[in-house]
Amino acid sequence: MLWWVLALGCSSQPVDLLGAEGRIARVGLEEALVERDPKTVAKAARIASKWEGKDPALDRLLGDSLANVLMKPDDGLALLRANPDPADPSWGRAFMSAAMRSGTAENLAEAWAAAGRPAA
Repeated sequence: MLWWVLALGCSSQPVDLLGAEGRIARVGLEEALVERDPKTVAKAARIASKWEGKDPALDRLLGDSLANVLMKPDDGLALLRANPDPADPSWGRAFMSAAMRSGTAENLAEAWAAAGRPAA
């Protein structure tokens, strides 16, 4: 029994904490971010926020939504900072845009470094 528990704990299968409803909300938010209409994004973000903290991809979308569409850069930066994905260009763009909107040089320098870009 102990071996089975250890094998299960060490498996590389990610745990899906969103479920079907959360995945639908994530896709809805992703689609809303294509057009970036504040009303549409606000509605999709409100629905998706139910699963905040359960999926890094969803949290990155929420961070982009908050910082760059709904103009709450500090809230969005917190989510983008907590769920980095330097390999994803959309994360880098969202993080740098949020840092620019925050108005602080420290956030901007952090975003440039996190995105793997040379200092401006």
